[in-house]
Amino acid sequence: MKPATRKAARCMLKSMDYERLSVVLISAPNPKHDDHMVRATETNNPTWYRLFCSQYERIRPGYAKPRTLITRKDTIRGLDELTGNKCKSLYAQRLKDFIESDLETA
Repeated sequence: MKPATRKAARCMLKSMDYERLSVVLISAPNPKHDDHMVRATETNNPTWYRLFCSQYERIRPGYAKPRTLITRKDTIRGLDELTGNKCKSLYAQRLKDFIESDLETA
């Protein structure tokens, strides 16, 4: 595995610790009733993670938004594997391909 891939995996792993999606309830801007609340994003997942998830979306019947097949826990496990210079799991392979394609375009 390329040293640049391992370095990128370490940086991505750190960003997963510091950046996480957080949704809160706030008062609705145009309330329709008493105590009308809406969801708002307080903090977002890392940009690279959102791009990675978008590559593995599936359509859900009856829902407007697609759902990703990627989970945060397995992504962290895959990144951990890559930082240890291993690439045995499916997640690690997907992440390795994602990182190396990103390094090529940079």
